[in-house]
Amino acid sequence: MPKLAQKLHPQFEEMHRLRELSFVCTLLILSQISIARPQYSLLLDASLSPRSGAFSLCTLHRAVYGLEGQLFKTRWSAEDRSGKKILGVLYRFSKTALLDNVLDHLAFLVQHEFFGHGARFREFGYSGSTYSLHLIFPYGDSRGWAFRGTPDPNRMTTDDENLLMIIGGFDASACLSQTILFNWVQRGTIHYRESLVYLFSATDLSSYILRTKYHLRKEAGNDVLNFLRAVNPGVGIPEERHDQLTIDDLACRTLISAVNPFLYFSLATYIYRYLWAGQESMTLPMIPIGGVKVLPLFRF
Repeated sequence: MPKLAQKLHPQFEEMHRLRELSFVCTLLILSQISIARPQYSLLLDASLSPRSGAFSLCTLHRAVYGLEGQLFKTRWSAEDRSGKKILGVLYRFSKTALLDNVLDHLAFLVQHEFFGHGARFREFGYSGSTYSLHLIFPYGDSRGWAFRGTPDPNRMTTDDENLLMIIGGFDASACLSQTILFNWVQRGTIHYRESLVYLFSATDLSSYILRTKYHLRKEAGNDVLNFLRAVNPGVGIPEERHDQLTIDDLACRTLISAVNPFLYFSLATYIYRYLWAGQESMTLPMIPIGGVKVLPLFRF
């Protein structure tokens, strides 16, 4: 009996440590809920992960548009006449096309390529990876690429790791959109500049799939097509079978993304509050239930 107790003792000790850890984690989660607030900070970790990239880019982006807001007013005069209103809308639209949209898209592109694909390259031992980032219209074609560097000769990349490197950009985009969304909920307002970055990142996967389906995206370096090529053999489905995962399957499943209410709030913030009314932000609509404000979120 004592020998059995000696064998079981390490297991009971480990369970006790796990219970202690669980208790501490619960306290930390509850404390974060009680003091939840918008988070703008610069984060660094070993692989420069999507999480650190999302926080850092949101912080830098806020600093940039805060400085920009001091240099460029949303309205230069009271737009109380139709002529002034038209000039005001043209001014704000031109500023979006020539400045705001360019910087906002660049933040999204850096997140997708460098903190998305690049984070997986770094995590799985690739060194010397390179990136190509093009500005959005009218300065470029908005394309971006991440090229794997040299693999670690002492390490073999698995099929699952290869799959993660292919979809790493979409993971990072989702992380960025969720970070922006978290700050909106805690702050209770949507800034029009953050709404543009959110639209880029939240629709990254669905728009990529639809552009691929309708041949608006080239096959070279296409993450969605590379995913399909990798995942079908990976689950044991030969190419001649008819039950493979297809681009049509993915396109059908992206329809759930259209139920995301934050997409429409983002559009309303930019089109109505900023472009038309010349205001920087909009109060985030929520559904009050008792003492709690609730809003459902659906995404693919």
